[in-house]
Amino acid sequence: RTDYSVTLFLSDKDSYDGGELSLNVGNANIDYKLEPGEALIYPTGIKHQVKPVKSGKRRVCVFWIESAIQNMIIRDCVSKMAQMFIEKSDKIQNFDEEIWNDIYSVFLSLKRNYANYDSIF
Repeated sequence: RTDYSVTLFLSDKDSYDGGELSLNVGNANIDYKLEPGEALIYPTGIKHQVKPVKSGKRRVCVFWIESAIQNMIIRDCVSKMAQMFIEKSDKIQNFDEEIWNDIYSVFLSLKRNYANYDSIF
């Protein structure tokens, strides 16, 4: 399985013209041209293209990652919950610690019950 695709940008973005990685997100195409050492991670299978390089050299390293959670719907839920914990943990904890603990318990249960750690070792 290849659940996520990764493009690691190696060239200085000012050293070439064009060459943007364009991802189709919803109804829009979003172009990316990142700094050397920066990477873009996106779900494998998302419609994408690399725009033609007009001058210079575009160097990237492309590789794929297999998630420990095979089910795409559960993986998406766990990922969104993890992002929520990162971005909003202070607000949630200060709002109601009991609700926070309940939500975090569901998050841990999903990870524990759906992760297949044998597949990554």
